[in-house]
Amino acid sequence: MRYIIEVSLKALIQGVWGINEMLKVLAPAAFLALTLQVCAPAESQAQTPEPSPSNFKVDASLRSRYELVDWFGPYTADRRYGFGHTKAQAGISYNAAPFRFYLQGQHFQLYDLPSSAAGPGAAYFVSHNSESEPGSAAFRQGYAEYKNQGYELYAGRFLYSNGMEVAPMNTALATLRAKRIAQRVIGPFDFTAGRSFDGARAAAGGVSGTLHTFFVMPTEGGFDSDLNQTIDEIKLAGLSWTATFS
Repeated sequence: MRYIIEVSLKALIQGVWGINEMLKVLAPAAFLALTLQVCAPAESQAQTPEPSPSNFKVDASLRSRYELVDWFGPYTADRRYGFGHTKAQAGISYNAAPFRFYLQGQHFQLYDLPSSAAGPGAAYFVSHNSESEPGSAAFRQGYAEYKNQGYELYAGRFLYSNGMEVAPMNTALATLRAKRIAQRVIGPFDFTAGRSFDGARAAAGGVSGTLHTFFVMPTEGGFDSDLNQTIDEIKLAGLSWTATFS
């Protein structure tokens, strides 16, 4: 049996940079995934113009979790224990349609890992060379994106979830796909420290459906907090077609 207590914080700060102005307004972090958007005001003039479209966005999130574990298994191991972990992320994006550029960093910290246990605590403990409170900073994402008239291209380090290439319009089908189909084979494993993928993916959509292809190499991560290293021995490629029915 496994009990999980989790608190998440997310915030989005949106600003406009001109030649003679910097980001002027900051938004405090919003509790329980509340997103705030703030636009920087233009310089004071006789007649105040409409705000310019935002080019830069800064996002941040903090997830803190404590797990209480009552695990089955050998009686020689600690089957009842608790441990915690915190994931902090911060990113910045620049939008120059049809291009978009994104950078994101992450820090994942574990604490109170059991030294002789079974279950998830043991997986974290072994992955960190028997450290009880390991942690690591990582380069989570950094990619260039192109979107125009049904065509999409991503190149760099990004998150990829197999099975979620196209979002269904039907709510029930979208929920089924997100909860039961996505990440069955390939995914970012974000319940833990997570992992990223280095490579490229592309899509072309039309009236009859969407063609999607990718070539990526996964990074380390998962139960290991350090996901900077690319696993270049593993190469993944795929081609899929999602048909559209009216």
